[in-house]
Amino acid sequence: MTAGQLFGGRLRTQTLYAISALKDTYATEIAKAIGAHRPNVQRLLDALETDGIIVSRGERVRRVSLNPRFVAARELAMLLERLVDSDPEFMDRLGELRRRPRRPGKAVVPPA
Repeated sequence: MTAGQLFGGRLRTQTLYAISALKDTYATEIAKAIGAHRPNVQRLLDALETDGIIVSRGERVRRVSLNPRFVAARELAMLLERLVDSDPEFMDRLGELRRRPRRPGKAVVPPA
């Protein structure tokens, strides 16, 4: 088994990587970080929340983070942090993400 499938499948593992690395995030940001479709990420977030691994809050935008009350929360966080740190390609993708909202009405300028 590779680290890419440690938590059941590639998408589930990478979603947990993203949640761990970004700390407080949302489905669209996770989808961009891991190159997945947002509806698939949302379904996965539902399953992770049902399992008690993550918690969500917010009404308009569903913000998610690792559940601090999960039985093995500290150990899971340390494992995910170590795995994310060992994947420089994933860290590069996270570094390219825009972490704050764009000002309303601001024109979108493509990168040079």
